[in-house]
Amino acid sequence: MLIALITGGKNYVPLFNEPIALDSFSDYDVTIYRDTWGVPHIFGEKDKDTAYGLAYAHAEDDFKTIQNILLATRGKLATIYGKDGAANDYMVQLLRI
Repeated sequence: MLIALITGGKNYVPLFNEPIALDSFSDYDVTIYRDTWGVPHIFGEKDKDTAYGLAYAHAEDDFKTIQNILLATRGKLATIYGKDGAANDYMVQLLRI
């Protein structure tokens, strides 16, 4: 796993190389800066600002996984993956989780 992480990280191209000011949501005062390796550095005045920045950076990097986890926990994977997701949906409904 470590080897896959290292080799995969070599080819990673960050989406943004400059600081991002998220001024579209005035409730949050956060700045996200990505270094040369694409690692987000998140700065906020309050915990809620930083948490928002973390969620934003996570969504930029891996939104598909977030969507899949949300669908899996709601028992809705079959809506996207058909029969491949039906077993998970059945278990979620059966166990009422």
